[in-house]
Amino acid sequence: MLDGGLTLLVLTALALFRERKKRPQKVSVVIPAYNEEKTVARVVRAAKECDLVNEVIVVDDGSEDRTAEEAEAAGAIVISHSVNRGKGEAMKTGLKHASGEIVAFVDADIKNIRPEMIEKMIRPVLEGEADLVKTKFKRKAGRVTLLTAKPLLRFFFPEVAHLEQPLSGQICARRKLLERVDFEPDYGVDIGIILDAVALGARIEEVDIGEIKHEMQPLERLHRMALQVVRTILDRAHKYGRVVLRWNVGKALNRMNLGVSLLALALATLFYTELPLASVLALGILGLGIALFSLAQLVYELLRVEGKKRRILRPFLHMHASVIMSLAVVAVLVGAMFSSIQIAHDRVEVNPLPRKVVWGEREVKAEGPYVVQYGRELKMGRNVLKVLDLKPDDVLVYQRGEYRVESAGRDNLLMVPTELARQLGIKPGNATDSEIRLAFRNITVKRKVEGPDVNIRVTAVLSATPDRAEALTVYVDGKKEAWIPVATRGGSVYVYVSGYGLIKLEDRSVVYVGNREILLKLEDTDIETLLLAPAEPTPFAVIELKMPSVRAVVE
Repeated sequence: MLDGGLTLLVLTALALFRERKKRPQKVSVVIPAYNEEKTVARVVRAAKECDLVNEVIVVDDGSEDRTAEEAEAAGAIVISHSVNRGKGEAMKTGLKHASGEIVAFVDADIKNIRPEMIEKMIRPVLEGEADLVKTKFKRKAGRVTLLTAKPLLRFFFPEVAHLEQPLSGQICARRKLLERVDFEPDYGVDIGIILDAVALGARIEEVDIGEIKHEMQPLERLHRMALQVVRTILDRAHKYGRVVLRWNVGKALNRMNLGVSLLALALATLFYTELPLASVLALGILGLGIALFSLAQLVYELLRVEGKKRRILRPFLHMHASVIMSLAVVAVLVGAMFSSIQIAHDRVEVNPLPRKVVWGEREVKAEGPYVVQYGRELKMGRNVLKVLDLKPDDVLVYQRGEYRVESAGRDNLLMVPTELARQLGIKPGNATDSEIRLAFRNITVKRKVEGPDVNIRVTAVLSATPDRAEALTVYVDGKKEAWIPVATRGGSVYVYVSGYGLIKLEDRSVVYVGNREILLKLEDTDIETLLLAPAEPTPFAVIELKMPSVRAVVE
């Protein structure tokens, strides 16, 4: 019995909660008015004809004409101030008396207001697409916006500088948001609401309601409005730390950029010029000192602003995006100057970061730096193999040791057995193309090449610099068996044919082994190789037929 009653209670609560969620939100329209007897009734009627509006309130701010009577006759709830207290105070009074969860403020002097204009500003808030909606519209005048508001907003509040008409008096927002903002007593109220909403993290949207017609304001009144708008923006800039973000943080960022740039210049000078080391170090120390001091100042200023619970990341990025990007680029360049820092017991070594860009017929790519490690086997990544002109399963012969080349999992990895590395003077860390080639120069390379009818054992010597290659092409009975590049540097190439003997290869040689014809050609190519033909009498290639020979004849 108790369980059944508890279940019924829970279901009833859920039903009431869902019913509350489905209940339409009430919308109030507040119209602040001062001496607007000619237009206020038209604005009230347009608001009442809007299907989304539940309540229309006119706040008569001490008018000296029939504003209150006209508004009441049009069907509005009228609340009157005994004296003129300013637009902001009238809006605050209207919010206090409004009963809607959503409140829209509409100016009382619009001559051509229509219900659909009011609906456009209400609907995004009603449907949860925005927390606050600001209107934009076509009109002839906008001097205060263009001459005062826009420049100051771009400087202190760049995240709302995209608003075309930030001073528009048509605003719609959720009541909970409006109760958290400060209402300026005068014409600074509209921009003040926007800037407070930005600081609170509200979603702000600007909607176009078409063309509206206002009475042209006299120059004296515009002057007073401009002063009030400027005062409000500067007040909010100080309140939300935008002065600090713009000036103090901006100066720290610029100085840090200067320091990092000097450090980058010093590093580039150190590695790529022959200027006196003392001068280069002095420049680097100066740059590093400026950068570290500016970083400390930057952190201090940011913490000073953040400590007051202000949202600073977005405005910080908006204000200083170009400087931050420039600083990031320079910082990356500084970081890229170092391939590795190796610390020994008696010294520290720093190497410039080696990278190269390869522009081929089919692709453009960056390669390097190459990572050198000690290991048990000799392993080379794809890019290292390409640098040394080697292939997996090649055998390197150095002094009395032989080392088979294996593929490494990383393209830029060179893993060298410890003993071989010490003999070659290779140290762990990063290396350039030239460093790798110099380390492996004069090492003998043994390679096996297999054709359909022949086995070929190649012996070559690694060079430190690539040379134009010639191609040893092997034909058996007219069929091409193998194509092997070799650099001669003007010397001779010797080939040993099993069953015949050693041949000093000319442009073309034909050998008969048994009843098989072997044609050897040495042809020019347009490629380069590190594989040098060994000195006489070591043959570059040893060719064996897969069928045993019976007799040999040479032409």
